[in-house]
Amino acid sequence: MQRRCVIISAYNTSSVRESIRLRDDDFVLCADGGYALAMREGVRPDLLIGDFDSMAAPENPVCKIVRLPMHKDDTDTMACVRYAIDQGFAEIAIVGGIGGRFDHSIASVQTLAYAHSQGADAALLDGDTTAFFIENAARTVACVPGRKLSVFAYTETCTGVTLRGVEYPLTDAVLTQNYPIGVSNEFCGEAARISVKRGTLLIVASKERL
Repeated sequence: MQRRCVIISAYNTSSVRESIRLRDDDFVLCADGGYALAMREGVRPDLLIGDFDSMAAPENPVCKIVRLPMHKDDTDTMACVRYAIDQGFAEIAIVGGIGGRFDHSIASVQTLAYAHSQGADAALLDGDTTAFFIENAARTVACVPGRKLSVFAYTETCTGVTLRGVEYPLTDAVLTQNYPIGVSNEFCGEAARISVKRGTLLIVASKERL
């Protein structure tokens, strides 16, 4: 099994260990303030990348630091994703980045889309949510108690969309960017099966925060 790159973002509503089951061989990459979260939970990062606008640069870091300029095009998380792709990681897990500022949440989804566009098996997740893309493909999504399943068209039109194992199934349907027909579905068993013949779907499994 190839090593996975786990990117810990600066904003997390849940603990890192609640969001992901870390493997011994994971390459842990912290985006700016994600370093403080990792240290708090005893997660030792392999690399820290950031411009240090969400935390001060550590005086005695436990890993190598790549310092970014304050004025730049990429978010710190995007810079981490670019690094992971340049290093050849085929699997990328972005921990956090959801549920804070609305614009940052959208940026996280677009960062996930970039990773997908580069051929990475990428996911965006926290303790309550998992999000990923599928393109001209099929995927099985395991049921997690309390989570609902939503399917959105990320490209303008997605054709041949089929959903099985859910309360509101679809067969060879068409989903578009401007109509959220796939939102808030219910699992009917241990897993749901999602497929799309043409287009890119954003898959989100999430539960409400109390």
